[in-house]
Amino acid sequence: MSSFRFGTNLYDDSFTQTSCHKELPGLIARNKSDQVAVHTCRNFQPPGITTAAYESAKSSFYRNLRPVDKIQETINGMQRQHFDGFDVTGVHIRRNDHLTFMKKDHRLVCPTSMFVKAMENVLRTNPGTKFFLATDDKNEEALIMRLFPGAVIVYEKEKPSRDTAKGMQDALVDWMLLSKTSRIIAPYASSYSEEAGAVNRIKTEVVVREDELSKIHFKILFLTPIRLHYQTLREEGLKRYFLYAFSYRKRWIMRWIKKIR
Repeated sequence: MSSFRFGTNLYDDSFTQTSCHKELPGLIARNKSDQVAVHTCRNFQPPGITTAAYESAKSSFYRNLRPVDKIQETINGMQRQHFDGFDVTGVHIRRNDHLTFMKKDHRLVCPTSMFVKAMENVLRTNPGTKFFLATDDKNEEALIMRLFPGAVIVYEKEKPSRDTAKGMQDALVDWMLLSKTSRIIAPYASSYSEEAGAVNRIKTEVVVREDELSKIHFKILFLTPIRLHYQTLREEGLKRYFLYAFSYRKRWIMRWIKKIR
């Protein structure tokens, strides 16, 4: 379970293999008066709703959110000054904490050279394109601005930080400006740019080295489950291990049982 310990009900999908959860756990649904902690990086999609309808609903939800006046004024000012009259492509280069959950060097998986190539491809098709760059790395920002002089828009901010109110507000400004571009060039496995694209349902082009990605998938889909099974067997005993193994593969087991009936 996660480190969240607020209230009675806890739900953690850290080791769940499915990419989308269509129902909240029954325990949460039955105890609506309890305080609930949900630890997840996934989307909850109501049962019976199509993917297209869900994406439309999520877009509508995001577009109806309104930031405080100060932040909205900053966004409006950036749009008027830099976006209006131009075709603006968003570029999100995430460094620092990117892919730390995979213990992988983000510069190997999403190298800067691939972002540069993607931007050059855009200019080849539309030479008048402007780029809005959102990044948590000042060195990356300086490099991209030097490589594409006069074509890069940045929101000037303090050192990116999740530990201060100003840092979070700056990140929100960047995120909302990304959502107002015509397309987004994004790093692999970053919900920041994925969700920015969901706001207005714009195309998101993911930058990733496939050879490095295959190494990550091997680790996540093969090595990590083996390690978890072994750890449970060693620390909890055979009975607890079988309970864990069944819970871990319950959906697959039930699907297999239905097929053989």
